[in-house]
Amino acid sequence: MHQLKIASTDAEIIGTGNPLLVLHGGPGLDSSYLVPWLRPLSRKRSLVFYDQIGCGRDTTPLERVSAQAVIEQAEEFVHSIAAVSQPGILAHSWGAYLVYELLRRGTANDLGFLILVSPVGLTRGRFDASGDRLLARIPASVIAALEQLSPGHDSGAAMMRALSPYYQAHPRQPAHLTFQYYSQAVYDRVLATVGDYDCRDIAHRLPKYTLILYGDSDIVVPSDTAEINSQASVHVLSDSGHLSFAEQPSQFTETVERFLTLAESTTK
Repeated sequence: MHQLKIASTDAEIIGTGNPLLVLHGGPGLDSSYLVPWLRPLSRKRSLVFYDQIGCGRDTTPLERVSAQAVIEQAEEFVHSIAAVSQPGILAHSWGAYLVYELLRRGTANDLGFLILVSPVGLTRGRFDASGDRLLARIPASVIAALEQLSPGHDSGAAMMRALSPYYQAHPRQPAHLTFQYYSQAVYDRVLATVGDYDCRDIAHRLPKYTLILYGDSDIVVPSDTAEINSQASVHVLSDSGHLSFAEQPSQFTETVERFLTLAESTTK
């Protein structure tokens, strides 16, 4: 599989071998912030990156952006890849919500395994609580400076670069991520349509091999996924926050690679 296009989105495929579909965070981000940090995983498999509806390389107009559209796009990618080879999924943060909805739709039958990295909570209340934890970390001076930015994609990326340290365990010595895109308008439209979601009933739908990773200073916490933790392997990465792949890249890659070696050897 060398190229893949679904409707308004071209995927970026790095590496060769069994496919690992990457669902980025957000809503409103594109996949670019993940690519350099996950690239080491492409030595033994192909990583499939795509931008969610309304973001980055996706050409969907804003008026057609909704939570339902983002879910359907992810489902199309899973089905398209599964027609060639059984995929696994690695989802970061908001991307885990898409996984929850895919599982509720029965898409787990197409998946070999799951990796959820700092997943958002299984309910909207838990999702909002993690946002409150983030806000509590951000100095008032930073918030005041961000309020002066003019709307637009460039300012959105600048905002994410300014906020990135506060997602991390050590904001005064943060890992430097390259955020190329962020749309507040997409964020607002998706969250307005996601509603008061509750996905606590998905435990029985998880693939046999599921890994959940948290940072020990994360804005999300293991209790956010309490109802599925017993059906998964839960690992807390030391000295890291919500961006563990960048904060502790060796620890992250080694942990994920160990899991993938087992999962890929026992799935078709």
